Amino acid sequence: MSLQLLREQAKKIANELYLACKSKQKGHPMFRSGMFNSGIWRAKWEAEARKTPTCSDATLFVSFLSLDLEQCENVSALWPWESRNQILAKKKNKAWLNALLNLDDHATIFVDLVPKMGIWICDVFNYIPRDVWRIAAKLIARFYRSSKQIFTSIYPDGLEEDDERRQEFFFAKVDSSLQSLFDFSKPAKTKGTTRKVFSTVSQEVGKQQYGDHAHVHRHGLYLLLHVALLDDDWCQKVFLMQKKSFQPHFSKITDPSCLSVWYTALLEVSYFDGHCTNLDWTLIQSLEIS
Repeated sequence: MSLQLLREQAKKIANELYLACKSKQKGHPMFRSGMFNSGIWRAKWEAEARKTPTCSDATLFVSFLSLDLEQCENVSALWPWESRNQILAKKKNKAWLNALLNLDDHATIFVDLVPKMGIWICDVFNYIPRDVWRIAAKLIARFYRSSKQIFTSIYPDGLEEDDERRQEFFFAKVDSSLQSLFDFSKPAKTKGTTRKVFSTVSQEVGKQQYGDHAHVHRHGLYLLLHVALLDDDWCQKVFLMQKKSFQPHFSKITDPSCLSVWYTALLEVSYFDGHCTNLDWTLIQSLEIS
């Protein structure tokens, strides 16, 4: 099965769930009001999350995410990733990020099956203050892993890095950015900021690629560690297994702001207790909506 077919399948399920809402179909509280928009979805999920939901419960909410609300009639609130030009207040951004992170704790969000979500989460990661972009980084790391899982299931023998089919996937775009920012192939000779230690990308080029307000190297350092936490390939690049230590490059970071990001990431990694990917279609199948 191709990525395009998976996207069409996800969209079909989302549309069926939407129609069940509009027709007030019995079987789940989500359908009772006869209305649906992004605000209703988030409020319902936040209420569900307080009840210790099962993976099956969460899979229902994940399945709505592939719905194209821009194509639905009389929808008053679109998904945040459908309205990127509308800048959300910091509080709303955090609410959305936390809702998605909590949802992914219970059922996996496959970002490649949700139109525009991947671009939006990277927007947030690049620009928003630390207490928000840190949450975005954790989501990107999880999206990276689930994106790679889909890729591996479709192409078990892999593809060349420059293959257009590979470049469709979210994880490949993250790979490209991290590889340009963090070069472990040469020994680090310069102390200072993350950019001076690692990257061949200048501050000016970074601004052109990621925006004037993006602290791409500093944010990228935090993201790198969270991706390495979930991905074996990046873990092997960052961590020297035989020596049980990090690459010597990291010891060259002396800039206080970069170090604060590094130490924060290290602290979070130290308390990481694992995260699995899973979906359970039992509840959706029981609704018999298709």
